[in-house]
Amino acid sequence: MWRKIQDYFSFRKAERRALLVLGWLMILFLAIYYLLDFYHPKTEGDFSELKQMVAEYRQGQQLATHDTTVEEYNDFVDEELTTSETTKPRYFKFDPNTASAAEFEELGLKRYVAGNIIKYRSKGGSFKTKDDLSRIYGLDDEVFRKIRPFIDLPEEAERKPDSYSENNYQYESRDDWSKPDEKIIVDINQADSAELTLVRGIGPAFSSRIIAYREQLGGFVAKEQLMEVWGIDSTRYPEIAPQVILNDTSIKRININTAGFDELKNHPYIRYKIANAIVNYREQHGAYSDINELRKIHLINKDQFEKLEIYVVAGVSASE
Repeated sequence: MWRKIQDYFSFRKAERRALLVLGWLMILFLAIYYLLDFYHPKTEGDFSELKQMVAEYRQGQQLATHDTTVEEYNDFVDEELTTSETTKPRYFKFDPNTASAAEFEELGLKRYVAGNIIKYRSKGGSFKTKDDLSRIYGLDDEVFRKIRPFIDLPEEAERKPDSYSENNYQYESRDDWSKPDEKIIVDINQADSAELTLVRGIGPAFSSRIIAYREQLGGFVAKEQLMEVWGIDSTRYPEIAPQVILNDTSIKRININTAGFDELKNHPYIRYKIANAIVNYREQHGAYSDINELRKIHLINKDQFEKLEIYVVAGVSASE
Protein backbone atom coordinates (compact mmCIF):
# COMPACT_ATOMS: atom_id res chain seq x y z
CA MET A 1 0.00 0.00 0.00
CA TRP A 2 2.75 2.43 0.95
CA ARG A 3 4.66 1.56 -2.19
CA LYS A 4 1.64 2.40 -4.32
CA ILE A 5 1.35 5.81 -2.65
CA GLN A 6 5.06 6.46 -3.25
CA ASP A 7 4.55 5.72 -6.93
CA TYR A 8 2.20 8.74 -7.18
CA PHE A 9 4.77 11.12 -5.66
CA SER A 10 7.90 9.86 -7.39
CA PHE A 11 9.36 11.99 -10.20
CA ARG A 12 11.90 11.35 -12.88
CA LYS A 13 15.04 13.49 -12.99
CA ALA A 14 13.67 15.71 -15.80
CA GLU A 15 10.44 16.27 -13.90
CA ARG A 16 12.30 17.26 -10.73
CA ARG A 17 14.34 19.75 -12.74
CA ALA A 18 11.19 21.28 -14.26
CA LEU A 19 9.58 21.67 -10.84
CA LEU A 20 12.71 23.36 -9.53
CA VAL A 21 12.73 25.86 -12.43
CA LEU A 22 9.00 26.54 -11.94
CA GLY A 23 9.53 27.20 -8.24
CA TRP A 24 12.32 29.72 -8.91
CA LEU A 25 10.18 31.46 -11.53
CA MET A 26 7.33 31.87 -9.03
CA ILE A 27 9.71 33.33 -6.47
CA LEU A 28 11.09 35.73 -9.11
CA PHE A 29 7.63 36.95 -10.16
CA LEU A 30 6.59 37.52 -6.55
CA ALA A 31 9.74 39.53 -5.92
CA ILE A 32 9.12 41.70 -9.02
CA TYR A 33 5.50 42.29 -7.93
CA TYR A 34 6.49 43.53 -4.47
CA LEU A 35 9.36 45.64 -5.84
CA LEU A 36 7.02 47.37 -8.31
CA ASP A 37 4.51 48.04 -5.53
CA PHE A 38 7.31 49.54 -3.42
CA TYR A 39 8.62 51.90 -6.10
CA HIS A 40 5.15 52.79 -7.51
CA PRO A 41 2.70 52.99 -4.58
CA LYS A 42 -0.97 52.68 -5.46
CA THR A 43 -2.87 55.96 -5.77
CA GLU A 44 -6.59 56.55 -5.44
CA GLY A 45 -8.12 56.80 -8.89
CA ASP A 46 -10.10 59.85 -10.01
CA PHE A 47 -13.63 58.59 -10.63
CA SER A 48 -15.34 62.00 -10.79
CA GLU A 49 -15.87 61.79 -14.55
CA LEU A 50 -17.22 58.27 -14.28
CA LYS A 51 -19.59 59.30 -11.48
CA GLN A 52 -20.88 62.17 -13.60
CA MET A 53 -21.44 59.84 -16.56
CA VAL A 54 -23.36 57.43 -14.33
CA ALA A 55 -25.48 60.27 -12.96
CA GLU A 56 -26.26 61.52 -16.46
CA TYR A 57 -27.13 58.01 -17.60
CA ARG A 58 -29.52 57.39 -14.70
CA GLN A 59 -31.21 60.74 -15.19
CA GLY A 60 -31.36 60.09 -18.92
CA GLN A 61 -33.11 56.78 -18.29
CA GLN A 62 -35.68 58.55 -16.10
CA LEU A 63 -36.23 61.36 -18.60
CA ALA A 64 -36.42 59.04 -21.59
CA THR A 65 -39.69 57.58 -20.34
CA HIS A 66 -41.35 60.96 -21.00
CA ASP A 67 -39.98 61.80 -24.49
CA THR A 68 -38.14 64.78 -23.03
CA THR A 69 -36.67 67.36 -25.39
CA VAL A 70 -32.91 67.89 -25.55
CA GLU A 71 -33.28 71.36 -24.01
CA GLU A 72 -35.28 70.05 -21.04
CA TYR A 73 -32.80 67.19 -20.54
CA ASN A 74 -29.81 69.55 -20.54
CA ASP A 75 -31.53 71.91 -18.08
CA PHE A 76 -32.47 69.02 -15.78
CA VAL A 77 -29.00 67.39 -15.80
CA ASP A 78 -27.25 70.73 -15.38
CA GLU A 79 -29.36 71.60 -12.35
CA GLU A 80 -29.16 68.19 -10.67
CA LEU A 81 -25.42 67.71 -11.17
CA THR A 82 -24.55 71.17 -9.87
CA THR A 83 -26.76 71.01 -6.78
CA SER A 84 -24.04 69.37 -4.71
CA GLU A 85 -21.46 71.86 -6.02
CA THR A 86 -23.27 75.00 -4.86
CA THR A 87 -21.61 77.09 -2.19
CA LYS A 88 -23.00 79.62 0.23
CA PRO A 89 -24.25 82.65 -1.76
CA ARG A 90 -22.41 85.97 -1.51
CA TYR A 91 -24.69 89.00 -1.83
CA PHE A 92 -23.60 92.25 -3.43
CA LYS A 93 -25.18 95.07 -5.43
CA PHE A 94 -25.61 94.13 -9.10
CA ASP A 95 -27.33 95.21 -12.31
CA PRO A 96 -28.98 92.21 -14.04
CA ASN A 97 -28.49 94.00 -17.37
CA THR A 98 -24.70 93.82 -17.09
CA ALA A 99 -23.83 91.13 -14.51
CA SER A 100 -21.95 88.06 -15.75
CA ALA A 101 -23.10 84.44 -15.45
CA ALA A 102 -20.40 83.86 -12.81
CA GLU A 103 -21.75 86.74 -10.71
CA PHE A 104 -25.29 85.36 -10.93
CA GLU A 105 -24.05 81.97 -9.72
CA GLU A 106 -22.14 83.68 -6.89
CA LEU A 107 -25.45 85.24 -5.81
CA GLY A 108 -26.94 81.75 -5.47
CA LEU A 109 -28.64 81.32 -8.88
CA LYS A 110 -28.36 77.92 -10.51
CA ARG A 111 -26.20 77.67 -13.59
CA TYR A 112 -29.06 77.16 -16.03
CA VAL A 113 -30.96 80.15 -14.57
CA ALA A 114 -27.90 82.36 -15.07
CA GLY A 115 -27.77 81.02 -18.63
CA ASN A 116 -31.42 81.93 -19.18
CA ILE A 117 -30.70 85.53 -18.14
CA ILE A 118 -27.75 85.78 -20.51
CA LYS A 119 -29.85 84.33 -23.37
CA TYR A 120 -32.67 86.76 -22.62
CA ARG A 121 -30.25 89.70 -22.79
CA SER A 122 -28.61 88.41 -25.98
CA LYS A 123 -32.01 88.49 -27.70
CA GLY A 124 -32.52 92.14 -26.84
CA GLY A 125 -34.28 91.72 -23.50
CA SER A 126 -33.60 94.11 -20.65
CA PHE A 127 -34.69 94.71 -17.06
CA LYS A 128 -36.25 98.05 -16.14
CA THR A 129 -37.30 97.31 -12.55
CA LYS A 130 -36.31 94.90 -9.78
CA ASP A 131 -39.37 92.71 -10.30
CA ASP A 132 -38.65 92.25 -14.01
CA LEU A 133 -35.93 89.77 -13.02
CA SER A 134 -38.45 87.53 -11.22
CA ARG A 135 -40.02 86.52 -14.53
CA ILE A 136 -36.89 84.70 -15.70
CA TYR A 137 -37.76 81.03 -16.17
CA GLY A 138 -36.42 78.80 -13.39
CA LEU A 139 -35.64 81.54 -10.87
CA ASP A 140 -36.83 80.29 -7.50
CA ASP A 141 -39.12 82.66 -5.57
CA GLU A 142 -37.08 82.28 -2.37
CA VAL A 143 -33.79 83.02 -4.18
CA PHE A 144 -35.33 86.11 -5.80
CA ARG A 145 -36.61 87.34 -2.42
CA LYS A 146 -33.07 87.17 -1.04
CA ILE A 147 -31.34 88.94 -3.94
CA ARG A 148 -34.06 91.55 -4.59
CA PRO A 149 -32.65 94.17 -2.14
CA PHE A 150 -29.31 94.02 -3.97
CA ILE A 151 -30.69 94.61 -7.49
CA ASP A 152 -29.42 97.94 -8.75
CA LEU A 153 -32.69 98.93 -10.47
CA PRO A 154 -35.64 101.13 -9.49
CA GLU A 155 -38.78 99.76 -7.89
CA GLU A 156 -40.89 101.17 -10.73
CA ALA A 157 -39.97 102.19 -14.23
CA GLU A 158 -39.70 105.87 -15.00
CA ARG A 159 -41.89 106.81 -17.95
CA LYS A 160 -43.85 109.70 -19.38
CA PRO A 161 -47.40 108.43 -20.04
CA ASP A 162 -48.31 111.25 -22.41
CA SER A 163 -45.19 111.06 -24.54
CA TYR A 164 -44.82 108.64 -27.44
CA SER A 165 -41.51 109.76 -28.90
CA GLU A 166 -39.21 107.07 -30.14
CA ASN A 167 -36.56 108.18 -27.64
CA ASN A 168 -38.51 107.43 -24.45
CA TYR A 169 -40.84 104.59 -25.44
CA GLN A 170 -40.03 101.46 -27.35
CA TYR A 171 -42.75 100.27 -29.63
CA GLU A 172 -42.72 96.89 -31.28
CA SER A 173 -42.58 98.47 -34.72
CA ARG A 174 -43.10 101.76 -36.52
CA ASP A 175 -46.61 100.48 -37.39
CA ASP A 176 -47.74 101.69 -33.92
CA TRP A 177 -47.59 105.27 -35.19
CA SER A 178 -50.24 104.55 -37.79
CA LYS A 179 -52.76 103.06 -35.34
CA PRO A 180 -56.00 105.03 -34.80
CA ASP A 181 -56.14 107.54 -31.96
CA GLU A 182 -59.60 106.45 -30.80
CA LYS A 183 -59.68 104.30 -27.70
CA ILE A 184 -59.51 100.56 -28.50
CA ILE A 185 -60.83 98.05 -25.98
CA VAL A 186 -60.04 94.38 -26.65
CA ASP A 187 -60.96 91.25 -24.69
CA ILE A 188 -57.67 89.37 -24.43
CA ASN A 189 -59.44 86.05 -23.89
CA GLN A 190 -61.50 86.34 -27.09
CA ALA A 191 -59.47 88.54 -29.42
CA ASP A 192 -57.82 87.04 -32.44
CA SER A 193 -54.45 88.12 -33.80
CA ALA A 194 -55.88 90.91 -35.96
CA GLU A 195 -57.85 92.43 -33.06
CA LEU A 196 -54.85 92.38 -30.73
CA THR A 197 -52.72 94.31 -33.21
CA LEU A 198 -55.19 97.22 -32.92
CA VAL A 199 -53.90 97.80 -29.40
CA ARG A 200 -51.17 100.44 -29.22
CA GLY A 201 -47.99 98.72 -28.11
CA ILE A 202 -48.94 95.33 -29.60
CA GLY A 203 -47.71 94.30 -33.02
CA PRO A 204 -47.86 90.99 -34.94
CA ALA A 205 -45.09 89.33 -32.90
CA PHE A 206 -46.60 90.22 -29.53
CA SER A 207 -50.04 89.27 -30.79
CA SER A 208 -48.82 85.78 -31.67
CA ARG A 209 -47.06 85.38 -28.32
CA ILE A 210 -50.15 86.49 -26.37
CA ILE A 211 -52.40 84.00 -28.18
CA ALA A 212 -49.88 81.17 -27.78
CA TYR A 213 -49.51 81.91 -24.06
CA ARG A 214 -53.29 82.13 -23.66
CA GLU A 215 -53.63 78.65 -25.18
CA GLN A 216 -50.95 77.25 -22.91
CA LEU A 217 -52.53 78.77 -19.81
CA GLY A 218 -56.09 77.84 -20.65
CA GLY A 219 -57.16 81.50 -20.55
CA PHE A 220 -56.29 84.67 -18.66
CA VAL A 221 -57.84 85.39 -15.27
CA ALA A 222 -56.04 88.71 -14.73
CA LYS A 223 -54.69 91.36 -17.10
CA GLU A 224 -51.42 91.33 -15.18
CA GLN A 225 -50.69 87.89 -16.65
CA LEU A 226 -49.77 89.70 -19.87
CA MET A 227 -46.46 90.55 -18.15
CA GLU A 228 -45.70 86.81 -18.20
CA VAL A 229 -45.61 86.99 -22.00
CA TRP A 230 -42.00 87.30 -23.15
CA GLY A 231 -41.16 90.91 -23.97
CA ILE A 232 -44.05 92.59 -22.15
CA ASP A 233 -42.30 94.15 -19.19
CA SER A 234 -43.32 96.68 -16.57
CA THR A 235 -42.61 99.51 -19.02
CA ARG A 236 -44.80 98.28 -21.85
CA TYR A 237 -47.64 96.83 -19.75
CA PRO A 238 -49.02 100.14 -18.34
CA GLU A 239 -49.60 101.36 -21.90
CA ILE A 240 -51.40 98.16 -22.94
CA ALA A 241 -53.47 97.60 -19.77
CA PRO A 242 -56.08 100.38 -20.30
CA GLN A 243 -56.82 99.01 -23.76
CA VAL A 244 -57.67 95.45 -22.75
CA ILE A 245 -60.44 93.83 -20.70
CA LEU A 246 -61.47 90.39 -19.43
CA ASN A 247 -65.17 89.86 -20.13
CA ASP A 248 -64.70 86.16 -20.75
CA THR A 249 -62.98 84.42 -17.83
CA SER A 250 -63.95 80.86 -18.72
CA ILE A 251 -60.87 78.77 -18.06
CA LYS A 252 -59.81 75.50 -19.62
CA ARG A 253 -58.71 73.39 -16.66
CA ILE A 254 -56.39 70.39 -16.60
CA ASN A 255 -57.61 67.24 -14.87
CA ILE A 256 -54.67 66.12 -12.73
CA ASN A 257 -56.17 62.61 -12.47
CA THR A 258 -56.24 61.96 -16.22
CA ALA A 259 -53.72 64.35 -17.78
CA GLY A 260 -50.52 62.79 -19.05
CA PHE A 261 -47.00 64.06 -18.48
CA ASP A 262 -46.80 65.89 -21.81
CA GLU A 263 -50.04 67.80 -21.25
CA LEU A 264 -48.99 68.82 -17.75
CA LYS A 265 -45.47 69.94 -18.62
CA ASN A 266 -46.72 72.29 -21.36
CA HIS A 267 -48.61 74.45 -18.86
CA PRO A 268 -46.60 77.59 -17.94
CA TYR A 269 -47.25 77.12 -14.22
CA ILE A 270 -46.26 73.44 -14.16
CA ARG A 271 -43.42 72.65 -16.56
CA TYR A 272 -41.20 69.57 -16.42
CA LYS A 273 -40.29 68.97 -12.77
CA ILE A 274 -43.71 69.61 -11.27
CA ALA A 275 -45.41 67.61 -14.04
CA ASN A 276 -43.15 64.67 -13.25
CA ALA A 277 -43.89 65.01 -9.52
CA ILE A 278 -47.67 65.18 -10.11
CA VAL A 279 -47.62 62.00 -12.21
CA ASN A 280 -45.34 60.14 -9.78
CA TYR A 281 -47.49 61.08 -6.77
CA ARG A 282 -50.60 59.89 -8.62
CA GLU A 283 -48.97 56.57 -9.49
CA GLN A 284 -47.83 56.02 -5.90
CA HIS A 285 -50.93 57.19 -4.01
CA GLY A 286 -53.76 56.78 -6.50
CA ALA A 287 -56.09 59.43 -7.92
CA TYR A 288 -56.21 62.86 -6.32
CA SER A 289 -59.36 63.34 -4.25
CA ASP A 290 -58.89 67.10 -4.16
CA ILE A 291 -56.52 69.62 -5.72
CA ASN A 292 -55.28 70.50 -2.23
CA GLU A 293 -53.33 67.24 -2.29
CA LEU A 294 -50.92 69.04 -4.60
CA ARG A 295 -49.68 70.87 -1.49
CA LYS A 296 -48.10 67.58 -0.40
CA ILE A 297 -45.69 67.80 -3.33
CA HIS A 298 -42.62 69.58 -1.97
CA LEU A 299 -41.87 71.28 -5.31
CA ILE A 300 -45.15 73.21 -5.12
CA ASN A 301 -44.84 76.09 -2.66
CA LYS A 302 -47.65 78.38 -1.46
CA ASP A 303 -47.28 80.95 -4.26
CA GLN A 304 -47.11 78.29 -6.97
CA PHE A 305 -50.20 76.54 -5.64
CA GLU A 306 -52.21 79.78 -5.59
CA LYS A 307 -51.35 80.38 -9.24
CA LEU A 308 -51.98 76.76 -10.21
CA GLU A 309 -55.24 76.02 -8.39
CA ILE A 310 -57.23 78.12 -10.90
CA TYR A 311 -56.10 75.93 -13.77
CA VAL A 312 -56.45 72.38 -12.39
CA VAL A 313 -59.26 70.10 -11.30
CA ALA A 314 -59.25 66.68 -9.62
CA GLY A 315 -62.17 64.75 -11.09
CA VAL A 316 -63.16 61.80 -13.23
CA SER A 317 -63.31 63.97 -16.34
CA ALA A 318 -61.97 67.39 -17.29
CA SER A 319 -65.47 68.84 -17.31
CA GLU A 320 -65.97 68.20 -13.60
